[in-house]
Amino acid sequence: MLLYLDYIAIISFVLFIIMLVVRLRRIRRTGDYSNAGHFTVFFSWLLIIVFFVSISGIAYGAARPSQFNQLTSNLDHHLHSHTKSNNSNQATQKSSSSQASKSSDESDSSAKVPNVVWSPHDPEIADGSSVVRVRFLVPANTSVTVRGHLHHQRYGYVPADDQKQDVTLKFTDAGKYDVVINHGGKTYTKELEVN
Repeated sequence: MLLYLDYIAIISFVLFIIMLVVRLRRIRRTGDYSNAGHFTVFFSWLLIIVFFVSISGIAYGAARPSQFNQLTSNLDHHLHSHTKSNNSNQATQKSSSSQASKSSDESDSSAKVPNVVWSPHDPEIADGSSVVRVRFLVPANTSVTVRGHLHHQRYGYVPADDQKQDVTLKFTDAGKYDVVINHGGKTYTKELEVN
């Protein structure tokens, strides 16, 4: 979600600069310093408001990642439940044979995911400490990258090796992380949440 706010802030800033440059060129070309049209003023203020709202959202998400994650997960849950209710009529019209073949394809693709295991499964940062250590068991010929879920910043990397690996990574911040598994040229993503 923070990545989308970054994009929105950048786009609104660039559009505002483009409008400003166009306005200045028109003034230089014509020498007419009269007021801009209503649409130009409205759109300029809209871009400024969108820019500052998205910057505020980014600052809030960076300062309080766990609360921001909860807020975005509630929003995602609300949006998914709304789309599920809209698509329920279409789903009932499908035949049972196509649903069975679809579920067998999904189970085949999920069975091929390499078994990367971490413990504890639901890590928590204790009240007295600021670090939690998570132990990863990585199969042979598999690389693992741990990235932040929102900004995709890399927090840890385990390169591929011919043998199974036992690696411990430290986490200092609570939040959601993506465990990106690369095995045989294919990439899989699992979610790790540190509380």
